[in-house]
Amino acid sequence: MRTILFFLLFVLCSTFAFAQVPKGHTIWESMRYSYDYTDEGFARDWESTSLPLGNGSLGANVMGYVGTEVYTLNEKSLWTGGPASAGGPAVYWNANKESAAVLKEIRRAFKAGDTERAQQLTADNFDGLVPAGSSALGHYASLGRLTLDTGHKLGKDSRYAYALSLDSAFAHVFYTLGGIEYERRSFISYPDNVLVIRCTASYPGLQTMRIAYQPGGESVGATEFDGSDGLVFRGKLQGNGMAYVVRIRVIIHGGKITTSSEAPVPGLNVKDADEVLILLTADTDYAPAADLDFSNAKAYVGVDPDKTTARWIKAAAKKTYDKLFAAHLKDYKALYDRVELHVATTPKPASTESRPRGTIPSVSTPFSETRSSLCLYGYRHSNSGMRDHGFEEHYFQYGRYLLIASSRGGNLPANNCGLWSLGNEAEAKGSLAAAGYSHNGDLQMLYWPALTCNLAECQQPLFDYVRSLQKSGAVTAKKYFNARGWTTGATGNPFGFTAPLADQDPAMGFNPVAGAWLATHLWEHFAFTRDAAFLRNEAYPVLKGCADFCSDYLWQKDDGTLTAAPSVSLGHGPVDEGTAYAHGVCREILGETIAAADILKTNHDEAFVWSNVMTSLAPYKVGRHGQLQEWSRDIDAQTPTSSLFSPSSLFGLHPGSGISPLTVPDLAAVARVSLEQCPDSINLELDPNGTSAAWRLNQWARLRDGERSYRTLCDILCAGNDEEHFYALLPPVSVATHCAATAGIAEMLLQSHADCIDLLPAIPATWGEGSVKGLCARGGFIVDISWSEGTLTEATVTSLAGETCPLRYGEDMLEFKTAPGKTYHIVWFNGYLKMQ
Repeated sequence: MRTILFFLLFVLCSTFAFAQVPKGHTIWESMRYSYDYTDEGFARDWESTSLPLGNGSLGANVMGYVGTEVYTLNEKSLWTGGPASAGGPAVYWNANKESAAVLKEIRRAFKAGDTERAQQLTADNFDGLVPAGSSALGHYASLGRLTLDTGHKLGKDSRYAYALSLDSAFAHVFYTLGGIEYERRSFISYPDNVLVIRCTASYPGLQTMRIAYQPGGESVGATEFDGSDGLVFRGKLQGNGMAYVVRIRVIIHGGKITTSSEAPVPGLNVKDADEVLILLTADTDYAPAADLDFSNAKAYVGVDPDKTTARWIKAAAKKTYDKLFAAHLKDYKALYDRVELHVATTPKPASTESRPRGTIPSVSTPFSETRSSLCLYGYRHSNSGMRDHGFEEHYFQYGRYLLIASSRGGNLPANNCGLWSLGNEAEAKGSLAAAGYSHNGDLQMLYWPALTCNLAECQQPLFDYVRSLQKSGAVTAKKYFNARGWTTGATGNPFGFTAPLADQDPAMGFNPVAGAWLATHLWEHFAFTRDAAFLRNEAYPVLKGCADFCSDYLWQKDDGTLTAAPSVSLGHGPVDEGTAYAHGVCREILGETIAAADILKTNHDEAFVWSNVMTSLAPYKVGRHGQLQEWSRDIDAQTPTSSLFSPSSLFGLHPGSGISPLTVPDLAAVARVSLEQCPDSINLELDPNGTSAAWRLNQWARLRDGERSYRTLCDILCAGNDEEHFYALLPPVSVATHCAATAGIAEMLLQSHADCIDLLPAIPATWGEGSVKGLCARGGFIVDISWSEGTLTEATVTSLAGETCPLRYGEDMLEFKTAPGKTYHIVWFNGYLKMQ
């Protein structure tokens, strides 16, 4: 009883500031660990309770402090390492070992049954010459921090709220002091490429603060005054000398602004202003290498950040806050508003016996009107039938928000942390957030929701990145496998690095088919958009290179079958002569390249060879537990509760498309046995970021099992500590998990990989009524779906490419021809799909 009363008191106390919280899809809090900045609090809060903003290039975490507000800053191309690092290009590009000659010896060992020797030869020869953490490989660096010192101290009577608006992409901090209401609104504009902060109060003349910028710890340079109302930092990264510039402009209404040279850094003092508008932009001298020159230390230099930042800040300063926000909102909502998800919450009362002692029922107030930490607590401690589906709707949109914020055209792809990190400072503080490019799944998972969730444009940075790996990846393919085409190792950076890292466990660092997996994203873009020009000019050269590589890499055994020798199952286990993961990737890339060649009417002879290679691939094997074997030998886990299962072994189920209950039901049943070997709950010691759970969510959806899909989604949402708020479901390092979970929710509602558009293939019983608008399907279709009492009621299909639409619901099929731009209305009537 005391727990329930305590909970109700928190609900009442949290509603006072709600009038100030943005409506719509909003994550908000009225309490936090601390209101004032401390080093100890910052080390904890920046990853667990800050509000992430981004426009694909600039990133910021809004801390929400009162006395000293802090914005952690990032610019996504600010990296150490590369050919300009110590030793120059001669050292940087010499990261591959000459190991191709060892392949025969490894394969002889496999043939002789000497797996230990094959393991040791692979470990000794198929790593690289550059270790993780080396100055040559480099790492993502922090842009520094912006601080706003107000001197405010909240009292017992103060009100406080901070919020992140998902559907408008801005952060809001509100508090009262002495009866005065203070407000800060912040957003990062893609059209204007500036961080915009507006500080206001309920009475004029009360904005007094010191504004300063502090660079990251790996920089050398100086902050200078840029006129009487601006700051400019011109600096370089230590090691590779990457130049970058940060510019700040402060615009006030009323009051006065003065420059201040007092320690520790120069700043701008604002006194007695009615309103303060702060603009910040940044850029580096990084530019992609259009024609990579392995002898040029400056191959990735091509921008003058002094000029670009001056142009951006000058243009932004001519606009009012309202105009800046209007341009930002128009641009952002053109992406975000494409998809809507609504799931009705109609919980059945749970008996007290079914609820653990000391817990409380779920929050009765809708999530959009409830502090996120309260809703999270209620969600985690309620019976599954009582869970607030509004929380799940927000989480779905949160993954879309993170992808939009961290991946827009004109810059690098999202990294492991999206674009939010403190660089080496985070590592020094023991943070989990080690941002980089992991080709073992993290980079790919970030983009899983892009196509189905109607954010195709957000993939362009990924495509640019993948195409940039081809030239250096061709060297890696030749030196390790004497193969044509290209591939890449498990870890990358913005400077074309494709070699494996030194001294790594092969299960973590050896991934010969990583490049092919990345390339599948380009085919999928065509499959959804039917953009033939993209397929011809951007995708096909990449696909062809990967198909050639796989053809040469695979080993023909005495029985005529081809196997991926050596290969691994990602994350654990031995080196093998043909893992299910590697074979799954090879099947996907070969099939996609053959299809692309056929569409483009090109390379018929090569396509014939690829087809023979694909046909000769060793088939999937069924192990003694009835599971799909991870390795060529039946050495999978002995017990059904093994935590060693790697979801990568079911690559053919998801993210691949070769295993489906609709096309190969017997093989899908075997895949189900493998999934059932996994524990239902997340083991945060073995899977601290929830990435395996996000894989399983998508894979259960592909098996058309709504109840197991939903259970896995709940596992993700219930991981962590009760005191955390929404952003801290898992730390920012898990941006890939959040994005992949969003993709999994979409897979529960719509699938299109198995030669049809499958409506509501994995909807759980608890989602009895709802609708989704704007999801995309292969073939160039946009689909809206409504359902009631767990059954489809109607759907609309908009055709973008004019292809035939094969629609499926349950066991019924409806196929019809379409015209580009036309919308078709379908209803479920008497057990059949009917066109209206």
